[in-house]
Amino acid sequence: MKLYYHPFSNFARKVRMVLIEKGITVEPVVVDLLKGAQKSPEYLAKNPLGKVPTLEVDGNYLCESTVINEYLEETHPEPRLLPKDPIARARARLIDEIHDAYLVPAMGPAFLEHFKPEDKRVVETIRKGRESGRKYLEILDGMLKGREYFCGEFSLADIAVAPTIQFVDMMFADELEPHANLRAWYARVSQRPSFQKTTPGTPM
Repeated sequence: MKLYYHPFSNFARKVRMVLIEKGITVEPVVVDLLKGAQKSPEYLAKNPLGKVPTLEVDGNYLCESTVINEYLEETHPEPRLLPKDPIARARARLIDEIHDAYLVPAMGPAFLEHFKPEDKRVVETIRKGRESGRKYLEILDGMLKGREYFCGEFSLADIAVAPTIQFVDMMFADELEPHANLRAWYARVSQRPSFQKTTPGTPM
């Protein structure tokens, strides 16, 4: 298997964390997003969406981090990263969806702006991103009430959210201050080798 990824992609990091948790070895291929390699005809033939990650399996190409992680869970079921209970499994998928469809679109523009040199940043974009993200941080904090992890045990739900919460912590740490459950959860997740070995910018 080959994984096409970029070291700063949180979506690629979701897959990288699963690979480490399950002890799966792949051949890593860096896609230079800054040079637009994801839009090249060669790459688009593998992933017509022009995004990372892409997992190559026996000449087949799987796109989208959630799809890839569910494939890895099905083909490498141990250690389990989705709960056995159907309700808990649905909860894990819901949290993944909250992350992918709501939190990242809300805060993503602020993250991208923050990566620019300080004198090039559009302050209003950062302000709007932070403001938009607060609702979803509050929701996630509430979903952790009385729980060490989102589904009781460490799962794909935690893997989905962890990379983005690290970006929040790195760039806008004060946004986490009101959320004691989320902060305690982040402290636990950040101790896992799969998290530490995939910190932003770390190659495979």
